[in-house]
Amino acid sequence: MSVDPSSLFDGHPRMRAIRTIIESIADTDTTVLIRGESGVGKNLIARAIHDTSARRTGPFIKVNCAAIPSALLESELFGHEKGAFAGAHRRKRGQFEYADKGTIYLDEVAEIPLALQEELLHVLQDFRFSRLGGQTTVEVDTRVIASTNRDLEAAIARGEFREDLYYRLNVVEIHVPPLRERREEIPSLVAWFLAKFNAQYGRRKALSAEMIQRLQEYSWSGNVREVENAIRRLVVLEHGEQAVEALLGRPRHSETAARHPEIAESLRDIARRGAREAERKALAEVLDQVRWNRAEAARILRISYKTLLNKIVEIGINYPLRDIGRPPRPDPGVRSLFDRDPRMRVIRPIVQTVAASDNPVLIHGERAVDRDLVARAIHAMSPRRDGPFVKLNCAAIAPDLLESELFGSETDVFTGRHQRNPGQFENANKGTIFLDEIADLPLALQAKLLHMLRERRRTRTLGFWSLGSRGMIHVDTRVIAATNRDLEEAMKRGEFREELYYRLNAAEIRVPPPTKEDDNNNDPGPDQPTVPRHPVPVEAGGRLGRLKVRESY
Repeated sequence: MSVDPSSLFDGHPRMRAIRTIIESIADTDTTVLIRGESGVGKNLIARAIHDTSARRTGPFIKVNCAAIPSALLESELFGHEKGAFAGAHRRKRGQFEYADKGTIYLDEVAEIPLALQEELLHVLQDFRFSRLGGQTTVEVDTRVIASTNRDLEAAIARGEFREDLYYRLNVVEIHVPPLRERREEIPSLVAWFLAKFNAQYGRRKALSAEMIQRLQEYSWSGNVREVENAIRRLVVLEHGEQAVEALLGRPRHSETAARHPEIAESLRDIARRGAREAERKALAEVLDQVRWNRAEAARILRISYKTLLNKIVEIGINYPLRDIGRPPRPDPGVRSLFDRDPRMRVIRPIVQTVAASDNPVLIHGERAVDRDLVARAIHAMSPRRDGPFVKLNCAAIAPDLLESELFGSETDVFTGRHQRNPGQFENANKGTIFLDEIADLPLALQAKLLHMLRERRRTRTLGFWSLGSRGMIHVDTRVIAATNRDLEEAMKRGEFREELYYRLNAAEIRVPPPTKEDDNNNDPGPDQPTVPRHPVPVEAGGRLGRLKVRESY
């Protein structure tokens, strides 16, 4: 939208007040938030702020945040390195870098996704950031102007916009009134657009005083942009006057509102808001039920762990205040583990027997804290006690990152990672690796782990390839796995490999389930499940708490 600046700021008193604000902040780098309906001239005001500032000789970069797909917006703003994602064949500078020594204008800032709002907040604090896929820090000297046509206070209340980002942007606020509230500007705007388009298209169109009066009385819901399009239509079309007459003959906004109740949102927006509120309520209830154990909540909701984390950020659910400041759980240590808990005293002889061997162990237990302590006890009692004990929760890592976390990656396999990254199996060399929530391991990685266990039976070492490697890596590591799920049922559903189950189940320990008194005395804390996902079956004959060793391993 191109408008003569004088026609925008010289008419209405409120617009003259805006010009005064622009002049008063000309010698500062204050962040500005421009608010107003679509088409009122927010872009022109942003440009005027830049042109009157000390940065006028620098670049003015406009980014329409609503016009760029969410998946590409981070790269557009902050740039990316070569290989950061498919199709990134070279380094690309972001718009913040292009705006160095100048001004960046974030139009429709309310459309930025919540996850990216957090990153933008950090950038606004010190104007430092890293390109997507990069490790080096980029520092820029840029002024930020943002605009929106949405009610940000309502968006904050709905969890759609970060409150801290709102206050970071809203240092100086300029509210642009709609054109229907400053009708005295309409004749000058019409005259300016008419002269512009006559010169551009070689026409000699003119308007009568009566027509100008009617244009001034019309409620321009599209504001200045609608005026511009109407005059362009009048000039370009042979019978443009008829098109303008048809426009003016439509019911005015006020008349339509009098006959019909005003609906501020479209049906799609209402449906989207209702779905978001229902989603937020469901997530909050489930997270509260499991005391914010995200892995447990993901299973209950039947979504991936990564999707759950993204939803928590997107919807804006905050960690409950009652859990902030909770004292850390005391670590009883291996020596006092079996003495303080009667359930553990039952399985102490089993743990001692298993610890003496080097076979894989599968631990069944309802509570993560029990599984963890038993695994640590096995390690502490084993000949590997002087080696590392490495724990990895298979449910807490995104599936697309789990392979790299387990087996490592070579130099430059991932963009921005310029050194070799050893995996947890390498970190556990000469010690023990504890794979908790083993049932959440994707089937493809189950196959890789199965191959490693086969290799171990033959060579007594675990052999594997890290991502991007050309040779096999061998480590001397003991594997302990744990789960609270029924693996037999998972095998029937095709979710867990049968052969891997028997490889891991060379020795099996079933931790007795906690009693009600145990639950009261041992608060699991916010990161541990309080409700078992799949109760561990107790068979007649007392299988519970007994060792089952498979000699065929």
